[in-house]
Amino acid sequence: MGGDFMTGDAGVSRLVLLRHGQNTANAEGLFTGLLDVGLSQTGVAEAHCAAAQLSAAHIAPDAVFASELRRVTITAQTVVDDLRLWPARVLRDWRLDERNYGSLTGLSKAEVRAEYGDAQFLRWRRSVSDAPPPMTDAQYETLAGSRLFGRLPAEALTRSESLTDV
Repeated sequence: MGGDFMTGDAGVSRLVLLRHGQNTANAEGLFTGLLDVGLSQTGVAEAHCAAAQLSAAHIAPDAVFASELRRVTITAQTVVDDLRLWPARVLRDWRLDERNYGSLTGLSKAEVRAEYGDAQFLRWRRSVSDAPPPMTDAQYETLAGSRLFGRLPAEALTRSESLTDV
């Protein structure tokens, strides 16, 4: 999210970054990445809390940008609604989507850690240059045929991404 602080400082602009609330896959301990899942009840509460914190700080964004993923657009729309930023709308762009965890997408983090060990698990999650294993053809085709990726350009879906790629 981006916008101006409502402090009376003429010409002062700020960029406010807000992460989406907890999603259903996070709650289950899964690699989420490009899975298009909604928010958990905790995530909805977190979105309302973020809006309250922005309000308390007198921040009213002029523009709100979000990825195409449901969990992000729900969080952004909740903030817009709670702050009564009407007629503001959430501007969505696939280039803000999350990292693609490749073949790890949808797998249990605990099971991946147990199978591959702590060192490899951490490399896939935190290394700037090491990408997780690429999606299989079946995984790729399933995501490519989903409602989300079916309407996005082909470059919106890769087989895996390192943090550098993101």
